[in-house]
Amino acid sequence: MASPITIPSAADTLRPLSFDPATPAPVRNGQRSFAEILSIADRGPLASKPEPTEVAETFVAVALVQPLLAEARKSSWAAEPFAPSDAEKQFGALMDAHVAREITRAARFPLVQRLARDMLRDP
Repeated sequence: MASPITIPSAADTLRPLSFDPATPAPVRNGQRSFAEILSIADRGPLASKPEPTEVAETFVAVALVQPLLAEARKSSWAAEPFAPSDAEKQFGALMDAHVAREITRAARFPLVQRLARDMLRDP
């Protein structure tokens, strides 16, 4: 007789991700970044509230920088040996999201600081 199929509960699937401290820092940061892009890093009852600066960075990355990167990637005129492969096309959006977040964090856009300040202001 076959064993019964078990389906994980919502509590099991929505718990926040934990990153193994034994994992090297660059790998752990890459895992965290990938989880953020997939929007699963902050799920669950134990997740902390994001800082206004993080929210503003995410907003600027998604609303302003990521569309520019996607358009630049789509308008590539590379010849066949240098043209993007099917895998690069498939994961291009994830790469755009990652690069957009890194650009927004590193560039310290004044818009990010302004949005963060406005989020903290009382209405």
